[in-house]
Amino acid sequence: MPIEIENEIRIFDQEEFHTLSRRVLRLAFDVHNDFGRFLDEELCKCELAIRCLVTLYRDAIIHCLGGLDWVCRPVEILSGSRTLGTQDMFILSDKSAFSISAIISKPAEYESHLTRFLHHTGINYIHWINLNHHNITFITLSNSSENLLSHLQSS
Repeated sequence: MPIEIENEIRIFDQEEFHTLSRRVLRLAFDVHNDFGRFLDEELCKCELAIRCLVTLYRDAIIHCLGGLDWVCRPVEILSGSRTLGTQDMFILSDKSAFSISAIISKPAEYESHLTRFLHHTGINYIHWINLNHHNITFITLSNSSENLLSHLQSS
């Protein structure tokens, strides 16, 4: 009896394969560099999987919004009226951006970092999506005195 597959399998050419391979290896080296060589193998696999997932979600969002050239734009970093430099951000509109991460330990510190960053830009909102092993958290940070506009968590 023949094996039938519901989805069509697309064959990668060598260049696409090498591009994908380099991205996955970069993520693997990042895990190794972040945690060191004595990280438990199961933890390493979980961390690599979640980083691949973040990359997949980020790329899907960027694709749906029109591609990297449309979404990724430099944002000025300001100190008062002085421009300190620029930072590439994923822009949703003139005053709104998004960030996607896989922060597992100390997410409150990362949220604080994003809030401080937001106060040094002309952006009004950052929509932060945090993926970790068991939860997806959506938080909208505001540049006004009311930092937390919305907070949604799913398990």
